[in-house]
Amino acid sequence: MVCSFGQKDQCHPSGARDLGSCLDRRKPRFLAPLGMTNVEIPHGLGRTSSARQKPTAYHMLISCTTMRVAAIFPPGRRDRYWQPFHQANDAEWTIGLPASAAEADVILIFGGDGTLHRYLADLVKLQVPVLVVPCGGGNDMARALGLHRRTDSLAAWRRFCGGGNNVRTIDLGLIQPTQPPADGAPAPAGQYFCTVGGVGLDAQTARRANQLPSWLRRRGGYVISMLLSLAQLASVKMNLETERCETEAVANHPKSAVLTAFANGPAYGGGMKIAPRAQLDDGKLDICVVRDVSKFKLLCLFPTVFFGRHLSMAEVEYFQAERLQLETEEPSDVYADGEFVCRTPIEVSVAKRALQVIVPVSVGAGVPARAGSAIGPSAGSGEDGRTRENARAYIQNKRIALAWRTAGAFRSSSST
Repeated sequence: MVCSFGQKDQCHPSGARDLGSCLDRRKPRFLAPLGMTNVEIPHGLGRTSSARQKPTAYHMLISCTTMRVAAIFPPGRRDRYWQPFHQANDAEWTIGLPASAAEADVILIFGGDGTLHRYLADLVKLQVPVLVVPCGGGNDMARALGLHRRTDSLAAWRRFCGGGNNVRTIDLGLIQPTQPPADGAPAPAGQYFCTVGGVGLDAQTARRANQLPSWLRRRGGYVISMLLSLAQLASVKMNLETERCETEAVANHPKSAVLTAFANGPAYGGGMKIAPRAQLDDGKLDICVVRDVSKFKLLCLFPTVFFGRHLSMAEVEYFQAERLQLETEEPSDVYADGEFVCRTPIEVSVAKRALQVIVPVSVGAGVPARAGSAIGPSAGSGEDGRTRENARAYIQNKRIALAWRTAGAFRSSSST
């Protein structure tokens, strides 16, 4: 492993950055472009100091030449698919979620929707670009971003490293339980989701699918679980209250439904297009309610979901809203991205422009670019060397801005 100062592994015992042996020899070279060759090294940065402290503004300023990448894998295993990404550039790699945005410029997540779901809250706080590499059972979020295969993610990664304009900002859904805990404890925090959440049949199906072996989940496990859930089908009496815009609230009377899905993305369960009109960037939830129907009719409806043709059926109600409040006669499980979230009653809303993602060029029209999030020039402009320099300049500028904000906050806290 080579650190951003060109030193070998002795600078990084146990993965920690020890700056002491690098600063004296390399300070002029790395600070000269910033006009800071006369800056004195702060006292206490040698090997005898605490090298594992949080990075300071000084640290971030002097380490702005190498891209820092954090790779996240499903729990308990380090995926073999990361080698092509590791070899694509000369970045400095770490394994695991970074503690702060100062420790990583980009995050790669190797896994499916469940793996991404578990890290969403941290990713929203970090606000660094995220690349999803589809290695899970469903991979619906990756497909919604145009990353159908790992080769698609690798191509998007190489474009990103080469200065491509392929960073976009998308919305996330947010589920907030509204029932106070019986023991008087603080209300649980809301949970983000990226694709689809639901109550009823799809929640029962997700619970069954999570009990299957991983190899079976990747090979039609969700379909098998749904067919098994149909045998124990039971409608859920619920009340929906939706806010379709900021000034209009529509209260729906109690109704019976076998399935209620609220979607940020179009599909779940490995390609079932329950909300085919959903977009990741429109600031709205797409809500699909399947009213109480017989098992036979639901079995006939089931294949049409893979093509998004179920919306034409009379038993299906489909609309958009910015906010949804859902109550059931009896507390029911709520699942999102295939993971258990909480039990009803709940409030579901949209966290607009919450996550930066790396996408292939072909998705650019569907997921608009966030102002200031582009990296380097557009496609076809300049040579490879120039685009790489633009990417480095972008990372350097972000780190310098973060360093000055950190320094300003430190001065403010010191003066008080």
